[in-house]
Amino acid sequence: MDHLLAELVARGEIADLKSRYLRAMDEKDWACLRAVLIDDVRLDHPQIGVRTGVEAVVAAVRERIGDRCTVHHGHNAEIAVIEPDAAVGSWSLHSFSFDPAAGAATGITGFGVYRDAFRRVGRTWLIAEITLRHHYKGVAWSPGAPEGVRP
Repeated sequence: MDHLLAELVARGEIADLKSRYLRAMDEKDWACLRAVLIDDVRLDHPQIGVRTGVEAVVAAVRERIGDRCTVHHGHNAEIAVIEPDAAVGSWSLHSFSFDPAAGAATGITGFGVYRDAFRRVGRTWLIAEITLRHHYKGVAWSPGAPEGVRP
């Protein structure tokens, strides 16, 4: 029973961790983004490529997002604790972004899946690996777009 309880607590902590990661990107909270990543984190992203190390990953994500308004939603979490201090998980992703400086013309929407690895350091779970694969990424209308631009 203790093992089951420990696994349920770990899964909840990891789900919260992934939520902080997604929120940190949308709020451009780079300190929070750093705080959820392990020092030797590895990112494999379709547009960014592969980056290793917390500073390289934060810099690449920050550059990719820029001033764009973004919304990242992670759904359908599947988390498996594979060792007391190691876990893997996947999340379905829906993302949307647009550039407010460019006006309300078009934005970019994406659908895909995150496949991540997590390690516990002391009592804290951190993201160790992030792999994103898009099923679709393309143009979508943004809030306030003229009628002719909307689908």
